[in-house]
Amino acid sequence: MENLYVLKMSDWYDKGSERTPLSICEALGDKRGYTLSRACVAPDVLRVGLEIIRDCVDGVVCLCFQHEII
Repeated sequence: MENLYVLKMSDWYDKGSERTPLSICEALGDKRGYTLSRACVAPDVLRVGLEIIRDCVDGVVCLCFQHEII
């Protein structure tokens, strides 16, 4: 996801820490300038998450699930 959207993770995340869906949404929200309100600097992760889902539906992002056969 980081390579697809050309994301730069924020400084407050440790370099060795694992990337979470929330951290990816925050980074993409920072990149696109999506904030919760004009006075707030927090990224709007809900809007970004919906855009990622829309990209999956449109075929921009390949979404797949691992199926384990028992």
